[in-house]
Amino acid sequence: MPDLLSLEKRHLWHPFTLMQAWCADEHEPLLLVSGKGCTLTDQHGKEYLDGNSSIWTNIHGHSHPTITAAIHAQLERVSHTSFLGFTHEPAIQLGKQLIDLLPGSALSRVFFSDNGSTAIESAIRMALQFWKQNEHPQRDTILAFDRAYHGDTLGAASVGGIPIFKGSGNDFGYKTLPRINSAAPPLSAASRSSTKSASWSACLPKSHSSLIY
Repeated sequence: MPDLLSLEKRHLWHPFTLMQAWCADEHEPLLLVSGKGCTLTDQHGKEYLDGNSSIWTNIHGHSHPTITAAIHAQLERVSHTSFLGFTHEPAIQLGKQLIDLLPGSALSRVFFSDNGSTAIESAIRMALQFWKQNEHPQRDTILAFDRAYHGDTLGAASVGGIPIFKGSGNDFGYKTLPRINSAAPPLSAASRSSTKSASWSACLPKSHSSLIY
């Protein structure tokens, strides 16, 4: 394990992480080795409640037997194909199921993306392209919400409203209007962390000593 963590510090770069502190000799990174249901286990056997579903991407839990079986069955047929100039049955069936959730809607087609940031980028590009193709190229500014988070790619960051996640988003990304301020005053990072810890830790089952959020 020490050799593995040494390689981790030498070769990996983590998002929103102070790498100087992360790579310090005295710091031992939290290495997750397994997951079952809502529980994650680290290199020392300590268990954690996965409070944010691994950043909102694993809402059905880890090692779900139905999902595992479906992935295994698909891999035995074909692991991946491009959607550029091709199609396949799972995409067709899923597209119909999604459209069926919107009866009576003018929406009749689905554009698939593989992550949140890219979905935001695709939606914005479609909107801008729509107005350009319909002789309104001047409609090129995006209305965005204060304290919103839409992802880390350049365009998605530029329509976000949390400074620590924006970086150079507005220097190089889409043009946006001033944020729409909500009524509540912004919380500092320390206040947000303290509030989460106090309220969420009270919900921890006795079998979990820590919460990941």
